[in-house]
Amino acid sequence: MDAPIYVVLSSTGGAGFSSGHDGEPKNPGGPIVHETDVGAGSTIDKARERAAMLERRFGACRIARLVFEDEPGFEPPTT
Repeated sequence: MDAPIYVVLSSTGGAGFSSGHDGEPKNPGGPIVHETDVGAGSTIDKARERAAMLERRFGACRIARLVFEDEPGFEPPTT
């Protein structure tokens, strides 16, 4: 796949934003990765739009570009 793949990350996982029937959060929290469109529609601008939409529910979000380690040309970080 030639197009970059972006994901939106939030640190809260929605804790406290939605409740189950017993009043406890459905999601106890923690980081969560939200998918975005993949392929020709995958742009940094679309990822920014998705992050802005998700911030209303999950708080501050960040965008990451995925790099698959099994792709040709992948260079692992050096220490």
